[in-house]
Amino acid sequence: MSILAQMNKGQQENLLIGPNGQKFTNNNNIPKELAIFAAYCSGQYDGKQTTVDFISVSDFMLPMRKLIYKIQNPPKETDEPVDISKFMKSAKGTAMHSIMEQALKWYGGYTQEVRSEKVLNGTTIHGKFDMIDNTTNIIKDLKNVSNYAYKKLMADIQILDTLDNTITLKERFQIIPTYTKYQFQLSVYRWLNSDRNLNPWGDIIFALNDGGGLERYPVDNSHRFPLLSYEEIEEFLINHINELKQHIANNTLPDCTNEERGFKPPSYKLQRMGKTGKMATVRGSKFDNESEFRKFVRLKGKPGDQEVIEPAKYVLCEYCQFNNICNQPI
Repeated sequence: MSILAQMNKGQQENLLIGPNGQKFTNNNNIPKELAIFAAYCSGQYDGKQTTVDFISVSDFMLPMRKLIYKIQNPPKETDEPVDISKFMKSAKGTAMHSIMEQALKWYGGYTQEVRSEKVLNGTTIHGKFDMIDNTTNIIKDLKNVSNYAYKKLMADIQILDTLDNTITLKERFQIIPTYTKYQFQLSVYRWLNSDRNLNPWGDIIFALNDGGGLERYPVDNSHRFPLLSYEEIEEFLINHINELKQHIANNTLPDCTNEERGFKPPSYKLQRMGKTGKMATVRGSKFDNESEFRKFVRLKGKPGDQEVIEPAKYVLCEYCQFNNICNQPI
């Protein structure tokens, strides 16, 4: 065996078994140690299966269609392995939460990782907050997310000042979904722990983890959110539960909205051979409207130009765990 072959041997682990017995493949050749790390973290979740009568805080932030799929398609015990690459991002978040918990326990002054529940209309609503700063009585949540999620938050914040204050929480989920999800999550945690008399505002602590353009955003920072009243939270939860139960009873599936599906419109651009001998995008040729692009080509196109067209797509559908059974048209 050559030196090179010996060097490359054993760099990846092709089959792993997690702490809970789940089998994993490693078809994407993730380094062995990272694959072991992800397999270990995959067994750390302590939540219970979602049902129509037992719903977590995060479940309420899912599209209604996805929540119904989740209830109707519980995880099955199977010997079929899952590829470990699907767990890498969540493993990093799990690890960061775990070390943060240990660090704050060492430092002192925080209440952490308490699971609470309340019952509304026969449905148990449950959730586990990350931390409460006992000095300020402020609830906080750690998010290990991509800069794409942070970019969406920044876009939502720009809309806030022009938003009609009379619109419902359900409408805000559609108009400023990222901001509303963070605000809602903190608000429900506060509602679940109303006996703690927490302040009516909370913090999301961000640690950005991937994606291009990280230099445009502060990687480690936090945002403060005014929290929703208990009355507004209860009204939303009751309406959401009633809507869910109605769909279950009628065996109906509402469509996900374009926003919930991460709709990305088609893109058009023109490329031309540059002085360096490489193709480059023609200035001003990028469009998301075909008629405008065709007009640009007629007016400013040259022989030898190449059209680059990317069709419309639903980005979040590609990552949905139920995309193999979902029949909503793409």
